[in-house]
Amino acid sequence: MASFYNDKLAFIHVPKTGGSWVMQALSAAGVPFKTMGEGAASHVAWNDMPRRPFTFGFVREPATWYRSYWSYVRKAEEVSDNALDRLVVESRDFPEFVERVCSELRGSVSNMYDHYFGPPGAIDFIGHYESLADDLLKALASAGQPVDAQAIRNCKPFNVSTEKPELTPQLRASIADAERPAIERFGYDLDSSHGVTGARRSPSGSPSS
Repeated sequence: MASFYNDKLAFIHVPKTGGSWVMQALSAAGVPFKTMGEGAASHVAWNDMPRRPFTFGFVREPATWYRSYWSYVRKAEEVSDNALDRLVVESRDFPEFVERVCSELRGSVSNMYDHYFGPPGAIDFIGHYESLADDLLKALASAGQPVDAQAIRNCKPFNVSTEKPELTPQLRASIADAERPAIERFGYDLDSSHGVTGARRSPSGSPSS
């Protein structure tokens, strides 16, 4: 699914952070929008989006992002030639994939978020996958976009992976160490790399009280 925009807002769709559900939910709620490109070209970074009064997107805790991405590539009919996909294909199992990612492609998720969202303050709101409906409604309210909130909340999960390899404490710790920039910037639990801490982030991704 794609990044999209209308006259009030622009949405930056980062892979595996709930963007497909966001589009389904907005369609169900009757919010009009135009999509950007197709395939890989539909994932557009902050500095390539059409200028709009309000720009937003979502992040996901790195450990569950890697698990979701692993499952996605494993069941894909066609696999790209990027380095992360190659590691999925070459690894015997999820623990080996995590070990190789943390040593060979350290900080991949953190770098991806920086690519799509730019430095803190570059876009207006960065929500969390872990509170997708609530944060989407916050973003829409901030953008001044009228919406049927109940239609958003009633939208069922979409494009969810069925294969969920175990995230052991050891794997979580390895990912937390490798993805410290993303965990710190977006307010995740630094010790376990699991869940969002009580000190949530402001719309720009900077710390707030």
